[in-house]
Amino acid sequence: MTVTDMWSHVSYWRIAAKAAFGPKRTVGFDPT
Repeated sequence: MTVTDMWSHVSYWRIAAKAAFGPKRTVGFDPT
């Protein structure tokens, strides 16, 4: 996995987390 792939993967999960839990629930949540 390249660095670019890793960042794409992280960005996907951050967006998915916000969509699933909402911005208040994602405060302090960082899959990195």
